[in-house]
Amino acid sequence: MFSRIAPIWLTACHRSSTPIPVLARQTFLPVKPDDFSGLAWPTEEGLIVGTQTPFRATAVFDLSLVSMAGTVSRLPLPKDHACDVFEFGPKYNITDYQFPTLLPDGRVAIRRSCRATDAPPQIVALDPRTSAEEVIWESPTPFGQPGPSFWNPNLTRGISAISSGICGTVVWLTAGGVEGVPLWIEGGGIRWRLDSGLRGNASGDCNDQGRADWPAWSPDGKLIAFFGSPESTGQRDFARLDVPFHLYLMDAGELEPRVVMDDLLEPRSPVWSPDSKLLAFSVIRGPNQGVWLYEPAAERRIRVSRDKISWLAWSPKGNELAAITDEFDAETAKSHNRIVILDVTAPVG
Repeated sequence: MFSRIAPIWLTACHRSSTPIPVLARQTFLPVKPDDFSGLAWPTEEGLIVGTQTPFRATAVFDLSLVSMAGTVSRLPLPKDHACDVFEFGPKYNITDYQFPTLLPDGRVAIRRSCRATDAPPQIVALDPRTSAEEVIWESPTPFGQPGPSFWNPNLTRGISAISSGICGTVVWLTAGGVEGVPLWIEGGGIRWRLDSGLRGNASGDCNDQGRADWPAWSPDGKLIAFFGSPESTGQRDFARLDVPFHLYLMDAGELEPRVVMDDLLEPRSPVWSPDSKLLAFSVIRGPNQGVWLYEPAAERRIRVSRDKISWLAWSPKGNELAAITDEFDAETAKSHNRIVILDVTAPVG
């Protein structure tokens, strides 16, 4: 896979760490814009995309298979009948399936939860070819529900974040439940320990805490990336959203994070390539918005898209990225999403 992307690196970087934008050729799938949330690309047959089914004044989160030709079909996922609702009309089931991510064994990790009961959330491994499910994690979550999760190769430990955007930190998912990550990160002359983000304070807010979010574990189990903002410590309420993040990288065995990119706003959806050599993510850095690729071995990065992206997924061959755009229609005053394929082997300038 990397040999296919090498021409972009040689053109863009010239063996330099200076980020030079080289935009990837992009193709929008012929799919009607919708409220898409979450993305995985487990097989060449198509994408697994988070979709929504209207339910009264809200919606049920489910998953759909989107082919490269643009056909959309809802995945036949099993429902927990404890989530059946009979109020205000016919029976309806509110089992939510959210945040698909690719597991090292080729299955898809999905968070399953039920809004009709107090049952704890689960992380299930879905076989995209057979729709067979296996529960790989289940636990009460007194700190809130985890977001997208990534796992080590033997699926005994996962990493996720419990975050509202304003408050949040990275956590381990283990057989014991949700565990804090006892790491210190530094930035802007401030040190902050990640697991302190799970503790409340007398004021019931997180203004005395930093922020950490969007972890991603490489498929080979060697590297973990995440975004962190020690400088959010002491900032209040919505003002915390304006405090930049750093991109941290660490060896999964040594757990010593180091900053590899800074001054980042609105980080989203870091995902590792299938061979664990490249990290793709969406951020705003100064005037530059879009999707970036980072190569840890050479400490090089390039920007391959100027679009505002909310979710990313690598193709099985590692030569393309699927992305969900985050767009706003001024006429209708509504947001919507489209699905675009970025060919990272074919720069357009």
